[in-house]
Amino acid sequence: MGYIAVASGQSYELWLRGSFLRGFDVSVDGRHMGRVRDELSSFNGILHLADFGGYVHLADLFLVPGIHTFVFTYPDADVTPGSGDNEQLTSLTAIALQPQSPASGLIRAPPRQAARLCGRPLDWIELVRTSG
Repeated sequence: MGYIAVASGQSYELWLRGSFLRGFDVSVDGRHMGRVRDELSSFNGILHLADFGGYVHLADLFLVPGIHTFVFTYPDADVTPGSGDNEQLTSLTAIALQPQSPASGLIRAPPRQAARLCGRPLDWIELVRTSG
């Protein structure tokens, strides 16, 4: 179990980092979000922390501002061949919440109005000169 606080209410993508053979069932605030399993990140036969580098998208969810409870339930072994021996191949190393923002648009501003760009989350600014 873990707790994550979010500052603003919005939709998020829930990503888990690790390697998940048997996997986990995941719930947030008592709501079942899904199960991650059969995902081995960069597995080369020898386990190192560096091998657990991949992120797996689990769900999209809406969270209100505040603290949220994340529960990860490791399932019991089943009749699947080898399911009782794969505990070492399941490792959760990080949880990421990616805000789902509306698609950004192109903002055009003449140089004298450059202040319009201040305070905005921008990926890049491009200066375009026209001839004439």
